[in-house]
Amino acid sequence: MLKLTQRIVRLGLALLPIAASADDAVIIGVYENCEFVTSTVVVDKPELLGAAAQAELAANGLGFEQGIGAMVGELERNGVKTISVRRQGFEGCAPPSSGNFVEAIANYCGERLVNAEVRVDTVVFAQTRIPNASFERFVRDTAQKLKQRGIWDTPRIVINSNNSNECGTAQVAQ
Repeated sequence: MLKLTQRIVRLGLALLPIAASADDAVIIGVYENCEFVTSTVVVDKPELLGAAAQAELAANGLGFEQGIGAMVGELERNGVKTISVRRQGFEGCAPPSSGNFVEAIANYCGERLVNAEVRVDTVVFAQTRIPNASFERFVRDTAQKLKQRGIWDTPRIVINSNNSNECGTAQVAQ
């Protein structure tokens, strides 16, 4: 009976319109009464159906948290570039955090972003030094990657700003 329920849920998920997004694939975990039921991968392009099937097989027998890494790895090996993770039926079930301290740090010179990084438990997870990058976009994209690895904590935002005219120039010792 559980297998039949899982198949019906998967069929229903496949028929649901996924909100317009730029993602090539969406990994969906389905929960009922805060218990994991099944997961599936939805793709927009027919040529990615094989990658989706392989990703689902890679996570077979695993819980959603353990299966996310296997699914993402399989999708990336098959050329999928952008992947998002969603949970259905999980509202009100998530723990308040996954126990990690996540911090997003931006260093500005005036209005120009010099560099940014996201740290998890003080270890650098991601960083960028791209001139004129959007800190908000960097944090949003990195938060998505963190979720793919099972880290659901909201980053604490730290902004460091130097308003002097000499940002980034060496100070001459006197």
